[in-house]
Amino acid sequence: PWADKYPQSSPELLELLGGLLRFAPHKRLTVEEALRARFFESIVEDTPMAEENCTAISFDWEAPLVTAGENATMHFQELMYEECKAYHPEAPSWQEFQQQM
Repeated sequence: PWADKYPQSSPELLELLGGLLRFAPHKRLTVEEALRARFFESIVEDTPMAEENCTAISFDWEAPLVTAGENATMHFQELMYEECKAYHPEAPSWQEFQQQM
């Protein structure tokens, strides 16, 4: 499927893209797996990954939504907005944003 969207891409890139963009988070490539992908063979040295130098990031909004339909969509939009707002504190609150729409 990715080859249909990106026909000029190399097989190595398409393989990496497919691994990173899987819908189910537990099936996606880890950072270490991605860095060891064939696409990066020529630029990544074969050195051990230093996990102690990494900081874990929590994506709470990826938790499964228990509701369905329009409410779930609105809830997901709000969570995404709040995640972005963490990097842009000057942005209006979700409620203020909704009133502007």
